[in-house]
Amino acid sequence: MIQSIAEVSAHLSHASSSSYALMAADGRLLVRFPLARVKQWAKRRERVLARLERRQRLARLPVDNRRADFRSQPDRTRALAWSISTGQPIPPGRFGPTQALVALLLLLLGLVPGVIYLAWAWPRQAAYQQALRQVERRWLAAGMPDPQDSAFQRLVSP
Repeated sequence: MIQSIAEVSAHLSHASSSSYALMAADGRLLVRFPLARVKQWAKRRERVLARLERRQRLARLPVDNRRADFRSQPDRTRALAWSISTGQPIPPGRFGPTQALVALLLLLLGLVPGVIYLAWAWPRQAAYQQALRQVERRWLAAGMPDPQDSAFQRLVSP
């Protein structure tokens, strides 16, 4: 598929009405993705980034303190931000507060629907945690870098 991330050119890559062409620095077409799929990926990454922003409450801090505060966050949070910024796959299937509320409501409505929902959601949460550990291992292997793209800048600048 893609030989090297280093040869991808953000300036030459472009979207058409139905697809997104990922171009190499020398003008070669590396891969073409359906535009609907690219929008789906972008929307998912945006939701994860928004969740990181809410959790960190960085907007209340002075700009000088934001970067230091970001670096004091748990390793998993920093690894997830790095994963988003470098285009690495992000873990699917987080069992968050919304899913917990749904499980509680289903348990209140009837034991069987709630148990079925939890039987479906529990393995998903375990898979999410395992995928998050893999992201963290890749981040540690890369030397614990800060994210370098606009996603990180959004976290640490006004």
